[in-house]
Amino acid sequence: MSQKTATPWLSSYGNLPHTLNYSEKSMSAAVLDTAAREKDFIALSFNGRKIPFAEMAVNIERTAKAFYHMGVRPGSRVLVCLPNVPQAIYCLYGLNRIGAVAAMVHPLSAVGEIVQYINEASCDYAVTLDQFYHKFENIFRFHCISNSYFLFHFLWYHKLRRIRSIFYKFLILHLKIYSLSPLLI
Repeated sequence: MSQKTATPWLSSYGNLPHTLNYSEKSMSAAVLDTAAREKDFIALSFNGRKIPFAEMAVNIERTAKAFYHMGVRPGSRVLVCLPNVPQAIYCLYGLNRIGAVAAMVHPLSAVGEIVQYINEASCDYAVTLDQFYHKFENIFRFHCISNSYFLFHFLWYHKLRRIRSIFYKFLILHLKIYSLSPLLI
């Protein structure tokens, strides 16, 4: 026996549909499709710089390739701890492009909050600006992370531009010992 939920607000919708049809595409596929159609349309505006969809699409693809090169695979969970910069957008859609999950966290979060986010999302990797590296160093030195593999074993790349010229001064922390392997730079 199924109960029907009361929805008195639907009568105020008028001619609007009561439900929406959602695409089966991923977020990144939808953005890249838009970029293919609207190459010169402005996708991002940051510090007075206008970034067209075509440029954003190139950066999303490069970011996805860089993450994949570093071992991020479909189903991997990546903590993205960046401020509101274009690179955060490239990370979000680049990770989505390869089927990884981005856990977006504000970089001004307290160390304890970041530990909680890493544990809650079962993150395999973390990306942050080098100026927030000290928070992650504290996490690995002083905090118990739910996966005991994490304790202070990490790889970091001060300049990600050395890997496919993506963007500058990002730090990649690899959190699982059993996945540590040298990367080709």
